[in-house]
Amino acid sequence: VYEKTTRHVIDGVLRGTNACCFAYGATGSGKTYTMTGVPGQPGVIPLTVAGLFEAIDASKTRVVVRLQYVEIYNEVVKDLLDPSDKITLDVREDPRQGTFVA
Repeated sequence: VYEKTTRHVIDGVLRGTNACCFAYGATGSGKTYTMTGVPGQPGVIPLTVAGLFEAIDASKTRVVVRLQYVEIYNEVVKDLLDPSDKITLDVREDPRQGTFVA
C-alpha cells in the first residue's frame, strides 16, 4: 500500500509541500493495521516516516518536520501521539492557514 499511495509524496514534502495520508473505511476493514502495521511488517506511517528521514539524510539539508497523527471516530478527533485519552481536538478553519486540527 505504501509503495502505491504514499512513497511518491516524500519528494514533494522535501520541497515544502504539505502532505496527508488518510485511511477511510468501515470498522474492522483494516485501516489501523494498514496504517501502523505490526512488528516485522511496518504499515504506511512508519514506512513513510522512515522514507522521509532517509531522504532528509541523503539531501544533506536542514529540514524542519512537523507531524500530526490523529484519529477521527464518531466525529471526535484524538491525537494518537498523546497517550492520554482525555483530550479531543477541534477542526478549525482560518482564511490564512486554511483548515487544520488544533
